This record gives sequence, C-alpha cells and structure tokens, in this order.
Amino acid sequence: MSHLRKPSGWRLLLAGALFALAIAFAVARVGLLSTAGGIRVGASWAMTDFYSAAYNPVHAVLEGQTPYDRDSTFPPYAPLQLVVHLPFALLSPQAAATTYFLFTIGLTLALAVLALRLARVEIKPERVLALTAAVLLSRPGHWTLLLGQVSILLSVLTYLTFFYERSKPAVAKWALCGLLLKPTYGVPVALLLWAWGRKKLSALGLGLAMLLNLPLVILFAAREGGIGPLLNAALGGYRGWQEISDVNPATSNTRTDAVSLISRIVGAPLSTVQQILLSLAILTLAALVLNLLSKRSDDTARNLAVSIICLTTSLVGFHRGYDLVLLTAPFVMVLRPGSRPQVPSWIRAGIVLLFSVLALNWIATESVLARWQLNRPVWLGVTSLSGLCLLILFLTYLVLGTREGFHMQQSAASDENPAVPRQVRAVDSPGY
Repeated sequence: MSHLRKPSGWRLLLAGALFALAIAFAVARVGLLSTAGGIRVGASWAMTDFYSAAYNPVHAVLEGQTPYDRDSTFPPYAPLQLVVHLPFALLSPQAAATTYFLFTIGLTLALAVLALRLARVEIKPERVLALTAAVLLSRPGHWTLLLGQVSILLSVLTYLTFFYERSKPAVAKWALCGLLLKPTYGVPVALLLWAWGRKKLSALGLGLAMLLNLPLVILFAAREGGIGPLLNAALGGYRGWQEISDVNPATSNTRTDAVSLISRIVGAPLSTVQQILLSLAILTLAALVLNLLSKRSDDTARNLAVSIICLTTSLVGFHRGYDLVLLTAPFVMVLRPGSRPQVPSWIRAGIVLLFSVLALNWIATESVLARWQLNRPVWLGVTSLSGLCLLILFLTYLVLGTREGFHMQQSAASDENPAVPRQVRAVDSPGY
C-alpha cells in the first residue's frame, strides 16, 4: 500500500472510485432505484434508442425486410449505421443491450484519452479515469450510456478525425466516413473541415461514405420495389419520427440545437425552408472564421478551430442533450492550465460556467419537468437553457477565432514591412 501514499496513488484511487460510482449510478437506475424526492429516477426507457435505431432495424434487414418495415419511426441514419451495429444484433436482446452498455463505457475511456490528447494534456491513468467518470456522471454522458445512443461513438470518430488529419490522413478519412453514419453529425463536420482547409480529407471521407452506403441502398431499393418506393418509405419513417413530442422542435424538452431554441421561443416549429436557412447561416459564419484560422498551424488556432467545429455541429440540424458529449475536448482545452488563446479571467470563467451548465443541466429532464408542472414561461427558460448556453459559446468562439485570425494577418504584414516599429507588431502583443 506504500504506493498509495504518493499523491498520484491517491489521485488514481479517487479517480477509480468516481469511475465506479458513475457506472453504479447508471446500473442502479435500471433496476434498483425508482423515485427520489418525488422525482422518478428509474430508467424504464433504458436502451430504447439502441433497440429502435440499431438492434431492431438490423434484424429487419437480416430477415429480408428494410429498416422502415420493422420500425416506422426509424431515425434518419445512413445505412452504414446498420453495418456498424451488426455484431450486436447477432446476440439475444438482453445480451446485446448489456454488451452495448459495456462497449459504450469502453468508448468513453477512448473519448477521454482523445480529449486529453487534443488538449495537449499528458496522459495519466488517473486523468483518464477522472475524465471518463466526469463524462459518465454528466447529463449528456449518463443519458447516452443508458439510452444506448451513438453519441459517444460519434464523438470518438470526430476526435480521431481531428487528431490524425495531419499525421495519419488515412485514419482520419475512415473516421470521417464512420461519422457520416449519422448525417446530422457527419455532414456539418465534413463541410467545416473543408472550410478549415482540409478539403482532401473532407472529399475522401464523403466519397468513401457514399461508396460504402451504396450497396445497402441498392439492396433496400430492390426490397421496396425501386428507388421511388424506398424514398417514400424513408420519408414516411422520418415523418413518423418527427411526430414524437420530444423530437418536435417547438415542444421538445431536450433538444439543444438552434432550430429548437427558436421554435420554442416563437411557439411553433420553423418551416423546412427556415430551418435550412438558419443552419446555412450558422455554418457560413463558422466557415468564415475557420477559413481565417486555416492560415495558421499553431496550437491556439487549432484549439479554436476544433472547438468551433464541435460547437457548430452541436447547433445545426437535430441534436438532443446527449449529443453534447461532443464538447468534452473543447471543455478540457479551456480547463488546461496555460491554455490559449489567453483572455481575461472573467471571460474564461464565463466560458467554463457555460460548459458546466451544458454538462450538469439535470433540470431539463422529463421526470423533473413532470414533477414540477411548470408554467410555460418557466418551462421555456428551463428547456432553452442549454440551447442558449450553446449559442453564447458559439458566438464567443467566433469572436475569439476572428481575433486570432486577424491578429495573424497583422503579424504577417508587420513582419513583411521592416519599417513597422517592433513594439506595435501584433505578434508581440501581451497575452499572445
């Protein structure tokens, strides 16, 4: 036990205890806990997303049908989703759910390692366990684990794309291809990578995904009687999925994207055209800043670009609270001592607070809202809190990215002009 007397030993022990607590809490909600303080804490809905979006659709395909025959509310995933989850469908339902639960825990460990690597933090066992525990105890991570969602898998693939886009582009290409199994994740990331100057990676990832999805599209078209009937079946599943109350942008308690934020405020869902225009506006703003940052290769510009891509992806399209696990790496980057860009302490504290709200917003849950029976103004504030925090973070990072981008251009201009006094060159400004 002498090794436990060392600070690192105690930290490892504490991190391990937190990791065990996170898993125990999730397991307890499935069969041991029912209510606490009048609030329902039992997770009777555990693994429902795994069954509806992966297990049952794969079985439908194996039995000669299409995903739209078995489940009329099949979410808008690419066919590649079924290939990824095929191994789990070969097990019994209970065994598959248990295996996927353990698989998600393993993915969260990988997520922690990649987030630390992206933030340039030295990898130590206690740090990996502590960050994994923090993710699994957060609202997004805990919910992902119990629902059987793919959010942590998609976050890992996103981080792999970032981490290897320069050193191992082949790995990054395959990671981006896998990320496109959920278009609301993969397409924005691919477009933003293009704006960041990673055009070849973006094109190869998109092309590879289309190539791998094509055989299943052909198979499904043959089973549905042609491309037309397949599209009708897919649209029918999409419309049925949209009729779910927590999917509707104006009534959802848990959506965090910009479309839902505005739809709640106006009291009705935005039209399809309005939703597209809003997403394009957000993507365009982010693309302009990423283009500025693409002219730099230092850690500051890279951290800002990674954070902007994660925040933008979380705002456009359809996203619920579990998708916020994608922000783990940007959060770690802010928390790292000496992290750049250097900003006034009150701004950094505000950024940390906003990320913390996104991680710990347990109020906007179905069970809590059902218990409190809030009136509309309070409900609107509670359910829109995460979306507002996300939007503020997005705008903040755009400002920081723009400042860094123009700072680089001014520095380059002053270096090219020796007549410019050194003390006014931006590269020598305090805080950079």
